[in-house]
Order: sequence, then C-alpha cells, then structure tokens
Amino acid sequence: MRTLLCALAGAALLPFAGCVRGPEAALRIGTNVWIGCEPLYLARELGYMDPKAVQLVEYPSASEVLRAFRNQAIDGMVISMDELFGLVAEGLQPRVILVVDVSHGADAVVARPGVLSMKDLKGKRVAVESGALGAFVLSRALASTG
Repeated sequence: MRTLLCALAGAALLPFAGCVRGPEAALRIGTNVWIGCEPLYLARELGYMDPKAVQLVEYPSASEVLRAFRNQAIDGMVISMDELFGLVAEGLQPRVILVVDVSHGADAVVARPGVLSMKDLKGKRVAVESGALGAFVLSRALASTG
C-alpha cells in the first residue's frame, strides 16, 4: 500500500517536473582580435564579468563573428557599424546595446618594409577582409592614389 501511495504521489508530481527551471546557459558574445573588444576581456580578467553568465568567444576575424551570428552560434557580438548595417540590409534585426568605441580615423593600410606608398603595391598581392571595413579602407586608399 505504501509503495502504491508513493508511486501515485510521484505520478501526480510528474507534470510539474517541466516547471523546474534548469541552469541558464551563458550569454555568448562573439569577438575578434580588435582593440575595441579588449575592455570585455579586461572586465573578465578583473572579475567584473561572471564567466558563468557571459562567455567571450574569440574568432579570427570580423567576418567569422558575423558568420557565427548569422548561424545563431552566438547571442551577441562586437562589430563595427558598417558590419551592423550589412546585417540589417540582409534582413536581420540586430540591436545595438553598447557602443564600445568611436573611430577617429585610426584605420590603416599596413605593408611590409620596402613598401613606402600605395603606388608600391602595384603588382603585389594584398590581403583584405572583403566583407568588412578593410575592403572599404583599401579601395579608398587605392582610389586616392590613382
């Protein structure tokens, strides 16, 4: 009889098992190697950000961060405004929740020793991240020198 009562009590409580809230997954924020992301890593290092609540996911490039966001592998990301506008143009609806920095023209074209001007790049191989600000900066720099 006692076993039957315990079984019935357990069966009566079974529908409520789905009401128990499990531990929430950490918020996954995509970053890449860029100085604008560093305050997040510093906050984590200094203990201001709980790694159980927020997980920083570092990707090798901004394009990879965007791909992860499109594929819903991350919940948020640190990107530039031009990349944000590209996502909106694709029909996605990202929301800006924090502006981490403001650019004052720090973008640059960087070359190996011996390349002294944009004209010295003629005939050379140039790497650029085509889906991000890099392509715009390079095209403007090339156009300005003919």
